[in-house]
Amino acid sequence: MIELLRELVKAEGTQVDVCRKLGVSQRMMTSMLTGVRRPGLKVLRAIGRAYPGRRKDIDAYIWGGKPDAA
Repeated sequence: MIELLRELVKAEGTQVDVCRKLGVSQRMMTSMLTGVRRPGLKVLRAIGRAYPGRRKDIDAYIWGGKPDAA
């Protein structure tokens, strides 16, 4: 999931832009990107809403598979 978050930040341009789309603080985003915290259900749902094309990645994260297998 860290890799997915990094990809989203890269695509959006800044962490702030992704935080706004997901409705999370920069502190929370930094904690997730550094592996201190794992994204909870609220964040996973927000990613699914903001980035519908990444739902397979979210399913793979939840169910422990590869994104292509989801």
